[in-house]
Amino acid sequence: VAALFFELLVMSLFALFVVVTFNSLGSAVLLSLSFYLLCRFIESFVLIASSTNSGMALDWLFGLSWLLPNFGRYSQSSWLIYGDGSWAVLQPLFFETLMVGTILFVAAMIDFSRREI
Repeated sequence: VAALFFELLVMSLFALFVVVTFNSLGSAVLLSLSFYLLCRFIESFVLIASSTNSGMALDWLFGLSWLLPNFGRYSQSSWLIYGDGSWAVLQPLFFETLMVGTILFVAAMIDFSRREI
């Protein structure tokens, strides 16, 4: 349950950042959805790209995978089935959420302070 909360926290902070940054609600929703799907499937994209000889696209994708949180690690079905989601497993997710969340929150606050109300 804690890992799903971490995932929700990252997505809500990203949605806050996007809503503060863009004026259009449609573009904010579309960007939030694309960010979620990219974070959910980044591991699959890296595996597909590494199986082919893609060259420059592979370097770009590996660089992008270091910047995005991997939501595939945030919710694993073995945690629900076997109950093996201990603190040692959740600790890296907590620190990743803390780092990404801090960056998104600071970016949203910088954009919010630049806005004229």
